[in-house]
Amino acid sequence: MLKDRNFAVATLGCFSSACTVCQPQVLIPQFLQENDGYTQNCGAGAVSGRAVIMFMMPVVGFWLSRVNTKILIAFGCTISALSLFVMAGWTLQID
Repeated sequence: MLKDRNFAVATLGCFSSACTVCQPQVLIPQFLQENDGYTQNCGAGAVSGRAVIMFMMPVVGFWLSRVNTKILIAFGCTISALSLFVMAGWTLQID
């Protein structure tokens, strides 16, 4: 199935985007619980990221008919890369 170049690229893109979207949602609550002493509200640290995703879904759906899809994908990848770059500098002293 991966001999078809379009299918292979789409599969790789879905895999990489799932890794970048799902890993912070799993790792942020674990980081808060293990290192910062959160007990019950450790999932609240990831809510802001999920809320942004929920808010942007209808906005991107609206933009799809008006903006080139490649521009939207490049914008999303850039924002994801910037946020992961910022998260890479997190230490135990964050509030």
